[in-house]
Amino acid sequence: MVLVDFSRKLWKGSETSLADLPHVVQTIEEIDQLDDLFENLKAECAEFDTKPKRRKIMLFIDNYDAFTEEASRKKMNFFEGMAALVRKYQTAGIYLIVGGSLAIISSSDDLRKVFTAPSFGIALKTADAVNRLNGKFPRSLADAELPMGRAFIVRSGITSMLQLATPYSNEDDMEGSLDIWVRRISAKYPGQKAQWLGPVPGSETEKESKSRSKAAKEQADFPIPAPASLRLRCAQASGS
Repeated sequence: MVLVDFSRKLWKGSETSLADLPHVVQTIEEIDQLDDLFENLKAECAEFDTKPKRRKIMLFIDNYDAFTEEASRKKMNFFEGMAALVRKYQTAGIYLIVGGSLAIISSSDDLRKVFTAPSFGIALKTADAVNRLNGKFPRSLADAELPMGRAFIVRSGITSMLQLATPYSNEDDMEGSLDIWVRRISAKYPGQKAQWLGPVPGSETEKESKSRSKAAKEQADFPIPAPASLRLRCAQASGS
């Protein structure tokens, strides 16, 4: 998993963060990291051609509004390259999950065209979000107070309600809840950490690069299972 959020709010806890999860290979918080990210993703996707059952890739981009506003002007080649990469390998196993305001639906960059093409989205709570995804919000819930994680999945205009798994036990201590969740998952995979197949340019010695590459290839053949909550969420989304 790769986490992208220039505001750094996506993975931040108080004592831990989502970056500490064994499944997370990298977090992106600066625009200058995008070129290396693209090169690493190209290397990972290329292995699908020879190892179709290798580990899958999940790219999470939160606060897409700020991301595209800043990055699309300075890194247009990244958006064009990523769009082409996802189109080519999306059936093989690269998944793009994007979060943001309703404005992202009107964004004009190439990557937006990719994640809106399936006519599939998840709207959290608000009727406006459901309507913008071309779904219909249930009138009976117009004034209802919905619990944390309650959402509506819109697939080709058909709206269904679902409950998303969340690490937050309550809204009063969200950072503390995230810390507990991260520790529980990390404890199940002691000593394991996802690695890129290749090195980030300029960041490693040749010896370290070979060591990381060997570890990553072993993970590609024997990937770390996704946390149960994430598997549940994906199953709900694909089965609704």
